[in-house]
Amino acid sequence: MAPAPDPKRPQEGRKAAYFARNRAAIIRAGQEVLAKQGPSATVEEIAAQVGMSVSTLYKHFETKELLFATAVVSAMAEWETWVDEMTAEVADPLEQLVVPMRLFVRGGVTHPIFGGMVANSPAEAMVALPLSTRNLADHIGQLVASGVLKIDHVEQRVGNLVAVLMHTLQVAVLDPTVSPADSDTALEVALPMIGISPAKAHRLVNLPLPVDASRAVD
Repeated sequence: MAPAPDPKRPQEGRKAAYFARNRAAIIRAGQEVLAKQGPSATVEEIAAQVGMSVSTLYKHFETKELLFATAVVSAMAEWETWVDEMTAEVADPLEQLVVPMRLFVRGGVTHPIFGGMVANSPAEAMVALPLSTRNLADHIGQLVASGVLKIDHVEQRVGNLVAVLMHTLQVAVLDPTVSPADSDTALEVALPMIGISPAKAHRLVNLPLPVDASRAVD
């Protein structure tokens, strides 16, 4: 005989869904506030942004720092998922490496909240770097193993490249006079650090992108 339905389970399911929706809304509010105000923002301001009490926020996140870290990591994960989708049809191995970099430095346009978080909250954005840096290092390592790139000291080179990418995005977000071409030039200058010749770097940063990176997709 089948067990009788538990009348508590639907209610528990609704509570879990409600809790998850609140958490997602808080993370989004944290992203928006970080993008606009940076880490000086208060929990009270985040609560006002999401329309909840401060006590409700603390039920989901014990500290402001934890909320900010979660907001940054979540935004980075969303951006990386988008990039993977946009570059799925890119076949050339060097283009597969460089196109995401070109999209990253355009993040202030395509993903204004993400770009604003990186530009206005650089210390908080560093929380998400280990994951992205590892992915980039793995990709470059694969290209080295296959002979596409011929370099040593991969970890150090990746660290230098990531610093350039972060700075280029920050400058593009904070200085409205900086154009996408300027960002591509900064990337072009940096690519030889990972064994891409200046001629190839120039070609790679001037290829058409597989997505319109002149408008927001947030």
